Amino acid sequence: MPHPTVTLADQISHEFRTPLTVIKEYSSLIRDGLMGNVNPRQAQMLGVVDDRVDDLHNLVDNMLHLVRLRAGEPYLNRRAWAAGELLERVRIAAERKLTAQGKQLEWKCAAELPDVFCDDDHLQRALNNLVQYAAARRDRSAPIEISVSESGDNLLICIPHGDREQLDATPTEEEFEQSVPLKVARQLIDWNYGEFDDRNRCEFVITLPTFHPERIVKRHVEWLSARHGATQAAVYRCECRAADAKTIDAVRQQVGAALRYYTERYELVVPTEDHWRVVAPVNEDGSTDWLARFAKMTAELGVLATDVELSLELIGQWELREGVECLLERACNSDFELAVSR
Repeated sequence: MPHPTVTLADQISHEFRTPLTVIKEYSSLIRDGLMGNVNPRQAQMLGVVDDRVDDLHNLVDNMLHLVRLRAGEPYLNRRAWAAGELLERVRIAAERKLTAQGKQLEWKCAAELPDVFCDDDHLQRALNNLVQYAAARRDRSAPIEISVSESGDNLLICIPHGDREQLDATPTEEEFEQSVPLKVARQLIDWNYGEFDDRNRCEFVITLPTFHPERIVKRHVEWLSARHGATQAAVYRCECRAADAKTIDAVRQQVGAALRYYTERYELVVPTEDHWRVVAPVNEDGSTDWLARFAKMTAELGVLATDVELSLELIGQWELREGVECLLERACNSDFELAVSR
């Protein structure tokens, strides 16, 4: 059952979104001239209304993310994404937002970027929050410059948020606590194995791991030990088999989506060409919560035909502080080098 606080936040956010949607729709109808002629000055003002409605939508969404974070019930859909496509969506949203504010965006992105492993919605929200924070602090005449490049095994994203002459440009910890968008951005980046560096006095630097299964599992194990406090982790192999190749391809797509849906924040699902690896924390009694949810998933997954077999095999359990390398050796073997299914 959802946490009562999350349920209440969902209800409140719905009550906020309904009138906001009505305001945006009616203002759009007027701006587009469907209710009569509109002069350029009026159209500009109605555009400001739309922009502020979007701000309120983002505020409601950020509050809901924050409530879910504190209740320990975030929905994660971490998987391999084409970084170029994902960041293009960020660029479009940022450019639209800055244009409405009369500001310019300078986007410097490498032509060829590797895949990244993350929840795409979370990453977009985090980056959009940081862009909006930067836009509010930068002078109107100064463009917002965002650069994206590959650095070793990571993707590096730099977002200036102050002028170099501003000695106090770096947000204080108090500002982070008071700013819901900043707080949400920092923690969403952390959930996706990224690093958020705000020590530079005039820019945010975000580091995200590129997709390589061995490195992702290692990041997850380190993150698990630091954030969850777990002392052991279990690794499972999940596979589905079917005689008909067409059937198995369709089923694999749905099983992969179901596995990600039933994966909670402290668990990891990594796909390979023919199976999935699941890393989950081990409870004090030696059990994992993952097994109960896997049983529920198989019971509810009605797409599986009678000739399809879904299996889950425990590869092993290891002490995190003593057996990380042992875990990696078994969890990240050569079959991870196969093509990744999206």
